[in-house]
Amino acid sequence: MSLKLELDFQYTTTIEKLWSAVTDSNKLAKWVLENDFKLEVGHRFQFRAEPNEYWDGVIDGEVLVVDPPTHLSYTWAVGEEKHTVNWTL
Repeated sequence: MSLKLELDFQYTTTIEKLWSAVTDSNKLAKWVLENDFKLEVGHRFQFRAEPNEYWDGVIDGEVLVVDPPTHLSYTWAVGEEKHTVNWTL
């Protein structure tokens, strides 16, 4: 079974600033999690949070698509669960 979650947001900023917010490692760390993200197709990265008794705090990802400034796609995996995140700006 395949599930899809789609969210639609309206931002009052430029597309360049929005693109930077979803692709710059330092900015992602401020509003998502600490990370070693690089804007390179094939780059494997991690989002890192404080571990707890249920989770080691690591989200593994791999950059799939980079099409500035309108499309970014990467995987989001925790344990056996793997998802694809698509940003369409």
